Amino acid sequence: MDVQRPLLGEQVAAHSATAYRRLRAGARAAAFILIWAQSVAAHPAADRHALYLDFSDGTGEITLGEADDSSRNTSSLCGASPLLRWQGAADCPDRDSCQDAITELVREHFRDFALDVTSRRPQQSYTTIVIAPASGDCKFGVRGLSFNDCGDASQKNLGFAFACSQTVVECAAVIAHEAGHTFGLDHTSDQRDLMYSGTPGDVAPVFLDRELPVSEPFCQRGTQNSHSQLLATLGERAIGDLEARDTAAAAAGGCQLARASSSGQFPSELPLALSAALVLCFAARRRAGIASRAWTPAPIR
Repeated sequence: MDVQRPLLGEQVAAHSATAYRRLRAGARAAAFILIWAQSVAAHPAADRHALYLDFSDGTGEITLGEADDSSRNTSSLCGASPLLRWQGAADCPDRDSCQDAITELVREHFRDFALDVTSRRPQQSYTTIVIAPASGDCKFGVRGLSFNDCGDASQKNLGFAFACSQTVVECAAVIAHEAGHTFGLDHTSDQRDLMYSGTPGDVAPVFLDRELPVSEPFCQRGTQNSHSQLLATLGERAIGDLEARDTAAAAAGGCQLARASSSGQFPSELPLALSAALVLCFAARRRAGIASRAWTPAPIR
């Protein structure tokens, strides 16, 4: 018996240490949730902009009207009945995981801003970007289209992203670009900026934080800092909100993008392997039917 007592004591100590570490981890997660709750209280959902990504399932329609009304699927640009089904992108194993990956990439593009990006229709006023093939009268031969709302006069704008059949990276960039127009951004002449008027090529663009020449001054400005303009329109996302979102995603087994740089934006080039890994992560979660574990790609150096 005397030999067993020290061993039992060591086991109790080990279990106590493990319990203590778990308690600390739980307390830290609770602290992040508290920070997030305080941030939401300071910035109520009704006061925040919301961006709804409407991945067309082929059953909806767009009605032509005098002005955009996202709550009624009304567009001032065109009408389509029915609105054709978006089948997914070529680099996705299935439509659902593709939708998840695109939504996460769009959230990353708007990470610095107080904007709620969702693929579920919100309750409050919101901007909609419809992801669908060219349908009905909504055939313009462009990658995407939306009304340029100078001064962000309305939070019920509705735009389109058509170029979403090839890669999740391209689709997310088109969505962010068209959403930028609904928030009052013009086209710029730098292909590194998400508001570049042409095809960016091999560069993964961001909302650049620098003054750039405007290529098409629809809003009567000669230059534009896309990042600063969005900060002025949408507001800055609270740091606690970001940390809580990432912590909650990891705790729930979410698929996350590693922080790419200290500025909180993508680097100038985004390897295809990163987007492919993100897609595969969401596909695995869909197949499992549950959020099994967190998976974060390595940061880009």
